[in-house]
Parts: sequence; structure tokens; C-alpha cells
Amino acid sequence: MKFSSLFNPTYGIIRSLIALLLGLAIVIWPSVAVDAFVRVLGAAMILVGGVSLGINFLGKERLGFMFAFSGIIAVVFGIILLVFPDFFVNLLSYLFGVLMLFFSIGEIATLLSASKYTKVKFAFYIIPILIFLGGIFMIVNPVEAIKTVFVIFGIALILYAVCEFVMSVRFKKVFKAAEEQAAYEAAKADAIEAEVIESKPLTEEADVDEPALPEEVPGHSDHPDD
Repeated sequence: MKFSSLFNPTYGIIRSLIALLLGLAIVIWPSVAVDAFVRVLGAAMILVGGVSLGINFLGKERLGFMFAFSGIIAVVFGIILLVFPDFFVNLLSYLFGVLMLFFSIGEIATLLSASKYTKVKFAFYIIPILIFLGGIFMIVNPVEAIKTVFVIFGIALILYAVCEFVMSVRFKKVFKAAEEQAAYEAAKADAIEAEVIESKPLTEEADVDEPALPEEVPGHSDHPDD
């Protein structure tokens, strides 16, 4: 029995080990993980922008000013990420912080409006307040905030690695038993088919010629008195 690589237990164990090592590296060295992520993203932006410019200026057809302009923007942004990685970290943190403030303030305003018509428990305000405080933290301490996000991501990778490893080990036993059962069923079917072929009676028999009866002669009788 064949199994696809997606459910292959051996590949699952390999994936879990890679995720575990990556998650541990992010949790132990979050600053390095943030810097590496930004630089890889910058290199990818330069590659994408360079390909766009190459297609536009070296290809047989010109794709227009906007296509070339987007390629230039991608290259410039990629260079900024490589040279000034902290710029992107701060920008991303500010963006997330502002969004968190926006949504939390909107939620609190909705709850205050609803309190005019019905009683709203303080428990409903806890999550919006936490989101608001998180937004302030991301704006005031952008680098530390991004590190925290990466640490959470690293912990998630570690949890995924543990789950993947446990399931892969368990499925490996299940798949092995299924393969053995399938092989047994196939061998049993082949044996039954061979017995049927050997015991099958002949259906075509040779034709046997029956002796021909003598033709009766007109006027001749077997009785001597006639």
C-alpha cells in the first residue's frame, strides 16, 4: 500500500525536527530571527523587482510604465530592508500598533453606546483594553514588540513540532499494520484465484462421431419369408 508524501510518517518526523529546531532558534535568539526575516524579505523584494524590470526592458514587449515603476519600488524597498532592517521593524510595529488601537477604541465605543440601553458587564471591556495596551506597547517599543511576536511564533512552531512528531510515530505503526494487512489480503486473493483455475473443469469436450445407421433399401425386408 502506497501513501502520499503528505501523510508519510518519515517525512512527518523530518518536518517535526525542522520545525522544532527553527522554533527553538527563534525563541532563544528572537533578535537574530527578526533581522534574518527582514533581510530575507528584502532580498526577495529585490529579486522580484529585478525580474519585473528585466521583463519590461529586456523582453520583446514593453509592459508599460506602471509595471516598470512597481519593479523600481520593489528594488528600492528591498535595498532599504537590507541596509536598514530596523526601519521595517519599526514601521511594521507602528502599523500593527495603530490598527490595534483603532479596533480597541472602536470596540470600547460600541460597548459604551450599548450601555445606554442595557447593562454591560466589565468583563466585556477586558479584551478591548488588553488590545489597546498591546497597541501602545507596539508603538512605544517597536523592536521589543516584534521580538515578542516572533517568540510567540517560535513557541507555536515548537508545539506544532511536538504534535507532528507524536502523530507521525503513531501513524507509522498504523500504516505499517495497514500495509501488512493489505499484503496478506492480496496474497490470499492470489491463492484463491490459483485454486479456482486449477480446479476448473473442462468446458469443451471433443466431439465423438456416432456410427452411421445403414440406409434402408427399397423393397428389401429383413424377414426371410417376405
